[in-house]
Amino acid sequence: MSSNNTINQLKSGLGTDGMQGSMLREGKEGMLIRSSHLGGGEDSANYLQLLFENNPKIASKFFGEKTGLHSTGISSRFGDF
Repeated sequence: MSSNNTINQLKSGLGTDGMQGSMLREGKEGMLIRSSHLGGGEDSANYLQLLFENNPKIASKFFGEKTGLHSTGISSRFGDF
């Protein structure tokens, strides 16, 4: 599995595997699966960072407008339910 440093350097995002549409559930399952493969003392990926920080940055670059949590000036075309 990739180290947490590699994940941070690549600015990875969190996505679904096509089996479900809940990004929060994907984060939970990713955390559980990853932690079951780690030895003691190894860092895990920060799935909340992938979902709430990295994903909006990736989407902003892709769509050419600022996306993210709801606030003034932020596009709200995307949602996770």
